[in-house]
Amino acid sequence: MSSTMITLDENSRRLCRNFRRAETIHWKLDDPVAASKDPERQLRAFRMVRDQISQRLRLFVIVYVRPQTHSPAA
Repeated sequence: MSSTMITLDENSRRLCRNFRRAETIHWKLDDPVAASKDPERQLRAFRMVRDQISQRLRLFVIVYVRPQTHSPAA
């Protein structure tokens, strides 16, 4: 199984270019801290980003991980 690295922001994406042995997938997500200075709005923004990451991880497992774990029928 090959290595895969998932980055979530542009800074990480730039820094991770040094990891040439891993396939890099970039998920652009909004910065929840930058959403607002209001704590309630920031909390909502954090929850939205959390839910987006959760959904993308579920899809990642379906697309990338499950096909590699099933062995071909004999």
